[in-house]
Amino acid sequence: MTSTGDLKPCLCYEQRWALKPALRMENPEKRWKITDEDLRNREKWDLYEHAADEMIMRTSTAYAPWVIVEGNDKYYARIKVLKTVTDAIEKRLKER
Repeated sequence: MTSTGDLKPCLCYEQRWALKPALRMENPEKRWKITDEDLRNREKWDLYEHAADEMIMRTSTAYAPWVIVEGNDKYYARIKVLKTVTDAIEKRLKER
């Protein structure tokens, strides 16, 4: 986009992200993917969520809004991003 109103997509994973390490721990074929950092980050999920909410609240404007993209379903997330971007491009073209 141009400097006259950029889109800022935010991909949000919500609870599924917090549950993923637990699900991987139960699966012997995926257990190796879990690191100490994953477990540490899981403990801080509430802090991450609060920081993201505050960042969006403080920086989203009518001129350059954040677009929340729910990331639990990759197919849905991709469609929403494509639709949001094409809608913004169409709107910009109509303004010319």
